[in-house]
Formats: sequence, structure tokens, C-alpha cells
Amino acid sequence: MSTHLRGATLLMDWDGCLVDSLPYWRLSVVEALADLGITATATQLATALHQWSYLTDLGVPDLNAFSQSLYGHFRAHLPDIALNPGAQNALEQLHLAGVGMAIVTSSPLAKVAPVAERLALRHYFQRIITKDDVEQLKPHPEPLHLAMSQLDCQPHRTFMIGDGKVDVLAGNQAGIRSLWYHPDHNHDFHSNRAETASLPHHELQHWDQLLPLLASLLDAE
Repeated sequence: MSTHLRGATLLMDWDGCLVDSLPYWRLSVVEALADLGITATATQLATALHQWSYLTDLGVPDLNAFSQSLYGHFRAHLPDIALNPGAQNALEQLHLAGVGMAIVTSSPLAKVAPVAERLALRHYFQRIITKDDVEQLKPHPEPLHLAMSQLDCQPHRTFMIGDGKVDVLAGNQAGIRSLWYHPDHNHDFHSNRAETASLPHHELQHWDQLLPLLASLLDAE
């Protein structure tokens, strides 16, 4: 393992990246729409997951009320959410290598903390930055800047890993290197894969690829 990893920092997206929660978010959207008598296609659901205002096009009359309904359905699925394949081993290896880590997510802490506690993840992370902590969500760099300031990290040794376009854009705008995590099982949840792939960043399809990728990037400095 590269000794250059010590002192580096990794900011991690939560939903769809560290944890395999996207199927449960989609199911919760389906359930909340069903409460309103609305059905949606797979493509419409993929769009709605990443473009909240699109729900009005599907006939949702009140986004605030829908949000409360959605979170209620999602809360019921929290016990079923697991880490993405290889993530547990990667977290342990990163921890042993002395890499600083923070979760940076647009989800509220109430949807992250129960899963993080159940999966015994809290000791890996110096900070968990959620939508409760900032005014601007990703792709705005504010959440990343907050995490970086609290961890007192060096931008040239800091990376953002996430599964969506907003994660890549946030990393780029924060002046750090972005790692796009795009496993096969996430493809159905991202309608903008081609656009995301065109952005300047590094790519990986499995968490097992993360440490070798970080080591090669840091060794090249």
C-alpha cells in the first residue's frame, strides 16, 4: 500500500455510492406517488430522483407534502439498506492507511445516522455533512468546502467520490479531484450517465478499485 495515502482526504457521497440505497429511494417515490394515484415509468422515476421539480410534471400538487410522505416511506426501508459491494473493505483499508474521511450528502442526517449506526460506520468518519448543515446542496461546492474546512485538509490531496453528476460537479467546483463511481447496478437510476461521463474526472466501477486508484494518483505527485 502506498505510503502517500496517509494524510490524504476522501469525501464520500452516501446514497448510491457508499450505500446501495437508490432502489429504496425509487421504491419510496413509487409508494408516495401511489398515495396520490400517480404512476410513473422507469425513465420518469430516474428523472424525478435527480430533478425534484420534475415531480410537478407528474402531477404532484405539493412538493413539501410529497417530501414528507416520501421520507415516511423511506424510513420504513432503512433497516434494509446495505453497503455497496466492497465498500466495507475499502473503508477499513483507507482507515488503516491514515486517509481522512467524511460523508457529504444531500440527505438529512435522520436518514443517514440510523444506517451508519447499524452498519458500525461512524468511527471511520471525522465528519458527516448533510443537508441540515448547509444552505446550498451539491452541485454547489458549499458542502465540500465545509467538510474540507472542518477536516483542515489540503485541496490537492482531497478527492470527492460519488455516483452522480452533482457529485462530480461539486468536486470540480470545490477545486478537488472527482471520482465517479458507476457500478452496473446503478445504471437504471441515472438518466444523465453520458453527460456525467463527459466531465473531467476519474472513474471506477467497484470499491475494490479505489485504493489502487488513489495510490496511483498520489504517487504521481
